[in-house]
Amino acid sequence: MGKRKSSANHEKSEPVLKKEVKTLDSSDNESENDADETAVSINYEPDKMRLLIDSFTEFVEKNDSIYKCVSNLEKMVTEWVDSRKDDKESVPVDITTFCADYKKYMKLAIKFTNLHISDCSKLTLKFLNDPKCLKHFKDFPRAPSKPINVYMKMKQISAQVKDMKVVYDTFKNETPDVTEKVKKEVFLEQERRLEEMKKFLQNHPLLTFEQVSHLESKIKSVSKRLHPNTVAQRTPAKKKKEAPTPFSLWCRSKALKYADLPEEERMAKLEKKFKKISDAELRLLEDLAMTV
Repeated sequence: MGKRKSSANHEKSEPVLKKEVKTLDSSDNESENDADETAVSINYEPDKMRLLIDSFTEFVEKNDSIYKCVSNLEKMVTEWVDSRKDDKESVPVDITTFCADYKKYMKLAIKFTNLHISDCSKLTLKFLNDPKCLKHFKDFPRAPSKPINVYMKMKQISAQVKDMKVVYDTFKNETPDVTEKVKKEVFLEQERRLEEMKKFLQNHPLLTFEQVSHLESKIKSVSKRLHPNTVAQRTPAKKKKEAPTPFSLWCRSKALKYADLPEEERMAKLEKKFKKISDAELRLLEDLAMTV
């Protein structure tokens, strides 16, 4: 009996160790997350929401709206709902309810374990093609300092200062000399960034059309702001070449005729002579004028 008891105590004293294997597709709280999914309060059930989102997506893709980012979801949904008013067969949609459910379903759809690689790749590529991605380049020029930051650095004021209003007020009432120094430093930083942006554009030939256009527009606007009095030299517009006439062609053949006379008198004499040319010569000059 004693041996059995000892054996039982021995078994209890050895805890069973479970090796936890973690992968990208697993979660410590997977069961809790699954429970959360079923606990989400949703108004539009999946089948109805699927049809609504299908219609909404079609509207978004057809219309070139400025509100296509998720941050502007409510504005985009409002446009979509307004477009459905004349459609008697369409299901009435409450904008607030739809937006709330859209976000809930979206959170479930973009869970790491639910994402498809093809969808991830499309989203990632869209981001990499966008000008917003430029700031993630290692050599992308950082934004120039604001005047208040230059002032704080100049006066060795800690960035952890509690009352920034005091710093702003002090800067506002600074002497003209200090203000001018700050302006000069800000200007120099902006000039450096302008040159860095030009260099960045040259060093990255694989940028997308949208990214290049964004940078060129930025360079142009900054350059214009820094140097407002610099007028770009324009190539003089060439005068439109007048179409030759039978008379002008005939005058070319008489370049030495009446060369000693003033131009006005010379042209008057040539015009008199021209009126006396034969019909055959006139037709020849007319045909020639049409081909020149």
